[in-house]
Amino acid sequence: MKSCCDCKQSKSLNQFYLSNGKYPHPRCKSCEIKFNYSASRKKYISGDYSYIDKNLKTRYGLSEEERNKWFRLQPDCEVCGEMMIKPHIDHSHSRNVIRGLICNRCNLMIGMAKDDPNILLAAADYLKVRRDGTDAVA
Repeated sequence: MKSCCDCKQSKSLNQFYLSNGKYPHPRCKSCEIKFNYSASRKKYISGDYSYIDKNLKTRYGLSEEERNKWFRLQPDCEVCGEMMIKPHIDHSHSRNVIRGLICNRCNLMIGMAKDDPNILLAAADYLKVRRDGTDAVA
């Protein structure tokens, strides 16, 4: 058992992330997630985008100034419209050019669909037909 430095609750060791594979963090997993989320949100809102991608210049030729301007102008995901805490730079893997800024969920969705719009359209059609589960195969 270990006590979390934030919530002060005593929890089993499997409720803590491990540093170097063996030392439990001072915060439990749920407090660690809240802490990281709020720290990223504060940085984003304050205009500190340095934590997002330090290699933009070498990857895409985008300077830090250009990146900061871009992030200030687009606070919401281009796909779902949700406010982004940590924007992901969506890019074409074949041409290595930036397509836009999207949130983590949309970035994962597009990646899982292998950047194939036909897979995403098929998924959308599937959800339209089976939204409430009434047409599901028994």
